[in-house]
Amino acid sequence: HVEAMRYLGGMYENGMGVTTDYTKAMQYYEQALDAGNIQALNNIAYMYYFGEGVEQDYTKAFEYYQQAADAGNVNGLISLGRMTQQGIGTEEDDTKAREYFEQALDAGSVDAMFELAYIYREGEGVDVDMAKAMEYYQQAADAGSEKAMFNLGVMYQNGSDYGIESDYAKAMEYYKQAADAGNTNAMVNISMMYFNGMGVDVDYNEALKWTMMAKEHGMTGLDENIEMLKSLGATYNE
Repeated sequence: HVEAMRYLGGMYENGMGVTTDYTKAMQYYEQALDAGNIQALNNIAYMYYFGEGVEQDYTKAFEYYQQAADAGNVNGLISLGRMTQQGIGTEEDDTKAREYFEQALDAGSVDAMFELAYIYREGEGVDVDMAKAMEYYQQAADAGSEKAMFNLGVMYQNGSDYGIESDYAKAMEYYKQAADAGNTNAMVNISMMYFNGMGVDVDYNEALKWTMMAKEHGMTGLDENIEMLKSLGATYNE
């Protein structure tokens, strides 16, 4: 069964129930590819990209991603876009990168929405266009991207940096959406908004609550902030 070949490759690559064995992983991915599994192209490309069980070779990684993209694989298109954008395994070309992302977008990729938003926000190969950037971030956020939700929050919080008006209420709305999706950076930013009274009343207890949530979700380096908030009389009840 072709999927069984690829799944076995994944288990050997990631040490799931077995000792990690990149050589066996590659063997199973290649068997899956020989049997017509297009997704295996991405797996093999990934191994060449990171040098897992093979000598790291960005050019080969790019070639395998190209084959995946040519076969209509969205993940292959996204990877081609990112490599072309950074000049890894190929010449740096912002225009081609955007074209790859646009093809992936046509196939419904949420990652493509996020990447295109970044391109228009930073002006990579295009004129800076914050309206388009926010449009793509909004599409990605609506599709469930917590990174896009967080970035919208940042843009609304720091409006002047992005050529728009600051809107703390919208910033808080998007941060909370991202936080609900597990984004710890959003939790910290909510904490800071309560600490500084940005669009809300200053509330050290709320600030401490959100900082503690970020810590509980695995974010490190927050102990100093927690102690400072406690020194201001903040308390936190789980």
